[in-house]
Amino acid sequence: GKGNIAVLYGLGDGKFLLPQIYSTGVDTEPSSIAICDFDNDGRLDFVISNSKKNNIGIMLRDSSQPLGQQTTFSTGSDSNPYSVVVSDFNDDGRLDIAVANSQANNIGILLGYGNGSFATQEIYPTGLYSGPKFIAVGDINRDKHIDIVSANSNTSNICILRGTGNGTFTILQYYSTGQGSEPSAIAIG
Repeated sequence: GKGNIAVLYGLGDGKFLLPQIYSTGVDTEPSSIAICDFDNDGRLDFVISNSKKNNIGIMLRDSSQPLGQQTTFSTGSDSNPYSVVVSDFNDDGRLDIAVANSQANNIGILLGYGNGSFATQEIYPTGLYSGPKFIAVGDINRDKHIDIVSANSNTSNICILRGTGNGTFTILQYYSTGQGSEPSAIAIG
């Protein structure tokens, strides 16, 4: 469907239960998901990029239900959030979210409060008509701060946002992936 995700819960022996379907809303068209514990209760929660509704959704788990109702956070008008990643961008021990806003040509950062809620999105442009599709995170310059790398499909390049350790990022660096290559995935290792 265009407004749900399917979760296959594992039995711990390599087998899975039948898919459980969770709604993300009518015509949200979820395009990416990340799983981690946003509210520090020991249970894995979900963040979903709802590309057609210009938001990301957080679904928290608790003891009474496998996955709670979705709480949404705007990524901006006509942003088309395409992918999400999770890391601690400000070194406070709480998980934060980065989202590639493909149509808005930027990466949004939502700093987490450790209770399942987040600050308003801060924007980092990826270049005119860049169309960032996927992002990956890691410490690429070995300064002990998390950096973000974006695969910019429309401009056939990748860009790097260097993390400062306080939740902000410095000037971008761009690297061509070859004319017409249109990168659509990226990994850091």
